Amino acid sequence: MVKNPLLFVTAPIKTYKKDLNKKDVQLNATATGFFYKLDGNLYFITNRHVVIDEYDGFYPDEIRLKLHTNPEKFSENKCLRIPLYKELEPVWLEHKNNDISSGRIIDIVAIPIKNDEMKPYYIESFESHFRYDFNDLSIWDNLAVIGYPMGLHDKKHNLPLIQRATLASVPSVPFNGEPKFLIDAQLQPGTSGSPVLMRSYEYYGRFADWQEEHNHFEDHIVDDIRSSMSSALIGVHSGELSQNDPLLGLCNVWFAGLVIDLIVQDSFYFDKLMQ
Repeated sequence: MVKNPLLFVTAPIKTYKKDLNKKDVQLNATATGFFYKLDGNLYFITNRHVVIDEYDGFYPDEIRLKLHTNPEKFSENKCLRIPLYKELEPVWLEHKNNDISSGRIIDIVAIPIKNDEMKPYYIESFESHFRYDFNDLSIWDNLAVIGYPMGLHDKKHNLPLIQRATLASVPSVPFNGEPKFLIDAQLQPGTSGSPVLMRSYEYYGRFADWQEEHNHFEDHIVDDIRSSMSSALIGVHSGELSQNDPLLGLCNVWFAGLVIDLIVQDSFYFDKLMQ
């Protein structure tokens, strides 16, 4: 049985809203999210428009994730229900620079997850020690997007689909002045919130070269890389660049470092990126 950690880091999302009779109604929307750990605390990451979209009048009360409970038997799964509000206040964390009125939104949220809630489940998570430096990325680099397009996946084993992508904009330059880059990929609704990855031996091989060149060695990071997943998180997918012409195959990807900005509100990743 294949036990790649990436098989357990993502989860399919279904959204629900209570009707007038207080009954749960599944909304006609599916999406993707993934687990992320920072300072020992666990978060579930997805797009903001998955949990709220004022423009389209989309206001779910709850999301539900289908998660594995046994790493030896992929067909054993259980639902995790995540309420999106507590005492009428949103539970998710979003970027401090979001301006809803002007429509300038960094389309990522982080939902805190209590570790005790995860005891029945078997998951993996991305770690926060990754270095988000895109200056050395090449237009020739192959990327992968893991998700659930149109809700499609191996439902018996609860396994996602992996789609290939390539860079479509210069990743070290925020596209149109926003903290994102573009990829060329045939992605469908349902992959909103998917992690965008590249092979870690390519990405962090360059990081090791950078350390040697600058005489700056961080062995603990290199050791973590060797013992972690085979792929590095570089961004979060967020739908097509143009809703009017999705056949272009150009998709938005928000820089992965923004996730830390959501969680640590005094983080300055965004400010440094936009200088």
